[in-house]
Amino acid sequence: MFLILGTIGCLGNTVIFLQPTLRSNTFCIYSLCGSFVDFVNLSLNIIMSYFTSKLQIQYYQLNSSLGCKFLCHTLVFLPQLSINFTVLSLVDRFACTCSLTSSIRRLNQIKMASYWIFITFIISYIIPIHVLIINNIIPGRGCASTQPVIYAILSFIITGLMQPSIMLIFVLLTYRNVRMSRQRVGLVIIANPAHRRYQFVRTASFQILGTACLSLPSTIMYGFSIISPSSNRTAEQNTIFYFIYNVTYYLFYLNNVKSFYLMTLTSHLFRKTFFTILKKLILQKEYPILLTNIPAMNNGITR
Repeated sequence: MFLILGTIGCLGNTVIFLQPTLRSNTFCIYSLCGSFVDFVNLSLNIIMSYFTSKLQIQYYQLNSSLGCKFLCHTLVFLPQLSINFTVLSLVDRFACTCSLTSSIRRLNQIKMASYWIFITFIISYIIPIHVLIINNIIPGRGCASTQPVIYAILSFIITGLMQPSIMLIFVLLTYRNVRMSRQRVGLVIIANPAHRRYQFVRTASFQILGTACLSLPSTIMYGFSIISPSSNRTAEQNTIFYFIYNVTYYLFYLNNVKSFYLMTLTSHLFRKTFFTILKKLILQKEYPILLTNIPAMNNGITR
């Protein structure tokens, strides 16, 4: 189900962000990169689920210490990279609203996009470096964390606090810049810019809220499983715990499909572009001759 939703979302973002008017926009480039990473992450988890359900092979049954570390790091790195591309797109919008003389505006130049994508990749790889250190083969348990309490604390700080906080900071900075720019040029009432400003803030706020709500519960449940191991709980408590834990686990992977759907729901421009493209594709399929003759018909009308 997640793979289907993720594929639709990835295709939707690809079709929209590769439009001639948008493909040179750095915000769209970063959003498209995040969508691609989401699809890769979903595909990897689907493959792992297949091995688990069909072949009864669990990743924690790995016998190789190197393989254990690499796989655990990859499972943390990909979601981290996806969210960091969202952060990068917000930074890009902030840079776009800075004054024309500010050096920060160079961040959203198209020639800098590949550089910032590379930097984001490196940072995303380094942030979960603790996974490579504290995950290993444990006798009797297989591939697992050797310091589960430290792992839970770091996961909570990085996923639950740091990422949503950084996103919120740049949304507020962008909002402040737009307000200040309007005051500098002495504008009192301009409907369209105000509408676009609030539309961006609304869309970005939903992205932040969605990221926090989908990431934080699984981190909290993982931390609770460390603080209160199953041996200290009754059978009924374990049943309830594992049910909630599985729900939060799947909620976490909704992060990989949320981008397209949240932007469609909250952004009028995104929604309008999507439905325009969809309508065009449907008309091309059902009425190709009519669409071909439209320019000729228009010429005849103008004459």
